[in-house]
Formats: sequence, structure tokens, C-alpha cells
Amino acid sequence: MDAERRNAQFDEIVTKLVADDPSFETATRTPLAWDALARVLLLVVAALGWAGLSVLMVVWGWRGVLVTVPIVVAGFVVAVRLTRNGGASQAGDRTT
Repeated sequence: MDAERRNAQFDEIVTKLVADDPSFETATRTPLAWDALARVLLLVVAALGWAGLSVLMVVWGWRGVLVTVPIVVAGFVVAVRLTRNGGASQAGDRTT
């Protein structure tokens, strides 16, 4: 019941805002072109890094593995944390 009241109030506020300024109705977020460029650059850098680490393991043997494993684990941890947090962390979003 309380949720229905909040939804009704929200709908009322949105209706009033759209009536006051019609640009609110058409405002949508579109992805920026540099977002796609950043993803491509990240993919290229990651591929080159992966290739470099693979060569390092072959050339240096077990020492290359000792260098590569912590780098790959750190990259995996960073990727999981960024994915879990939606890519950005804000002070209000933190639960711990």
C-alpha cells in the first residue's frame, strides 16, 4: 500500500515536470562515441598484454610464470569488482 502511494506521488511529480518542461519527456541517455572507442582500446591493450605475458612465460620459463600469474589474478580481481559494482562506485552505493 505504501509503495503504491509512492508510485502515485512519483507519477504525479513526473507528470508535472513534463508539463512544465516538455524536454524532460524526450531526454534519454545515449552512449557516447568515445565509450565504444575506449572499449576497443581496452580490448587491444588487453590482447597485447596477454600476448606479451604468454611470450614472457615461454622465454623466462618458471620465472615468467611467477610474473604472469599475479598479474593475471590482479586483472581478474579488478574486472570482477568493476563488473559487480557496475563499473563505477559512488559513496552512496557502498554497502561495506
